[in-house]
Amino acid sequence: MGKNTILMSSAISHFLVDAVCVAALFCHKSDSAFYNGVLLYNTLAFTGQAVTGLFADRSRDPLWLAVSGMLLCSLCAVLPLGIYVCAAGLGIGNNLFHVGGGCHVLRSSRDKAAPLGIFVAPGALGVALGTWIPSAAPWFAAASSVPAVLLLIAVKKETQPLQKPSQKAQAPTVLPVALLLASVAVRAIGGSAVSFSWKAGPQQALILAFFVFAGKFLGGFLCDRLGPAKTAWLSILPAAFLTAFFQSRMVLSLAGQWLLNLTMPVTLYLLARLLESRPAAAFGIAAAALWPGTLAGQLIGSYENNAFLIMAAFLFGWLAILYTTCILRKEHEK
Repeated sequence: MGKNTILMSSAISHFLVDAVCVAALFCHKSDSAFYNGVLLYNTLAFTGQAVTGLFADRSRDPLWLAVSGMLLCSLCAVLPLGIYVCAAGLGIGNNLFHVGGGCHVLRSSRDKAAPLGIFVAPGALGVALGTWIPSAAPWFAAASSVPAVLLLIAVKKETQPLQKPSQKAQAPTVLPVALLLASVAVRAIGGSAVSFSWKAGPQQALILAFFVFAGKFLGGFLCDRLGPAKTAWLSILPAAFLTAFFQSRMVLSLAGQWLLNLTMPVTLYLLARLLESRPAAAFGIAAAALWPGTLAGQLIGSYENNAFLIMAAFLFGWLAILYTTCILRKEHEK
């Protein structure tokens, strides 16, 4: 099975796993403990990836981890579980899938950003669809068995483990890694600090999710063609302006979200280059940074006049990407 087939199977799996998780959670929306369950799920699914990534780098093939996560999510979607057990199982399963699948993509295409966008982007559509049609959770779970089987076949057909990065790679300084993680958090702020008055129903939410998907999907190709620095120049500054000042205008705010999400593959690509010997850890800590970024965005969103706070956050993220690009360029020239 070729790399492209594995990548597409992983991308489809990502769409279905996120749809399964969100739909299964929202089946419990009438439960009084629903929001506590969501908090538990998000903590395990996002923050937990930083822990899982530390161990996944030792795996012979992390696709096993991804398929195990898919199976756990599917079981939680079809079994009659309470809100806390369901949320915990979904969070852990989502965690395992993302780290395993992300690590495999990073190992397979270390010098390209496009595969990262292809893998991650479909999750936005899965979240939107799962929120819209929670009753479809068992159907999403059943559908996920097809790409899961393809990934299992891929694991068995690989006669040799994927080559891991050289353990002799120089350890990066803490500063560029920390700045990149802050940049990832800023992207989450951009999606949670704003209130789109035009998003009145599930159809509009799905349209927004499509633009987020398109940004993440195309961002990797743009990064490979122009480089991370030029991609950041073209995307973050106009995204900041559109997101901060045009929240109530559908077309302009959609353009802002599309531009903002172009940077998703860029930040992950740069982080993976900084942590060349630990691709799973790179993916895990990037995902973990989304959760505090979301919380910070909700805090910023509580202020009535938050446009300049949003602009300042975006500017910080833009400078973090430019600084890291300069650091990597200097290391390459040595």
